[in-house]
Amino acid sequence: YLADELNRTETIYPQNKCLHELFEEQARLTPGRPAVIFNERQLTYAELNARANQLAHVLRKRGVAAGAPVGLCVERSLEMIVALIGILKAGGAYLPLDPEQPAARLAYQVKAAGSSILIAQQSLLQQVCDLEVKILLVDSDRALFEEELRKNPELATSPDSPVYTIYTSGSTGAPKAVSISHRNLVNYSHFICRKLGLNPDTSEPGFHFGTVSTLSADLGNTSIFPALLSGGCLHIISHELAMDGGAFAEY
Repeated sequence: YLADELNRTETIYPQNKCLHELFEEQARLTPGRPAVIFNERQLTYAELNARANQLAHVLRKRGVAAGAPVGLCVERSLEMIVALIGILKAGGAYLPLDPEQPAARLAYQVKAAGSSILIAQQSLLQQVCDLEVKILLVDSDRALFEEELRKNPELATSPDSPVYTIYTSGSTGAPKAVSISHRNLVNYSHFICRKLGLNPDTSEPGFHFGTVSTLSADLGNTSIFPALLSGGCLHIISHELAMDGGAFAEY
């Protein structure tokens, strides 16, 4: 009997939806609610969805197809979340690149993953300019994105499509890739929302989540997607604030 109970791990979650589909549903429910905040700037759900759509349309035109790995080398910012969701909407899987890592490691990750396009910021261009990929700057190329449609692109992925690929530290040899599917991350995000009693409705203000983790580690997924799939507000905590115990506690 005990073995049967322990093995009963089935749970109900949106098995036939991708992460960005669920985010789009939430954006329709709560378009004016704050979705993400960084320092003094914020984006509502409608604004975040529209900006991610514009980036997705650009990526589609640059050849990003279903499951294609797209490098993502950005600092903590609103643009980080815009780029992340935009990649998923285009049909791609994001490949987080830590700008503090050596150039040789970044080059290895890009080549091993087979990525041909990279999203970065102007401030990080020096770290990635020698990589053999096309580079889009999510901040200084903003005028290019603004020419695109703000509507949701047609779905190009399935729940079994990869949502991201991260690399191990490589401390025991060459870094190894680990890919996660939409179904995996939808299941995990739904679990977090269920444990916290969160529902994607419009009747109550959303919960506030804070993220301090780099995208190169999947710890951030405990906050990022549960926030955006439940109508919550995601606070991106800067590195400087996270390192100041008093200021962090006050925030």
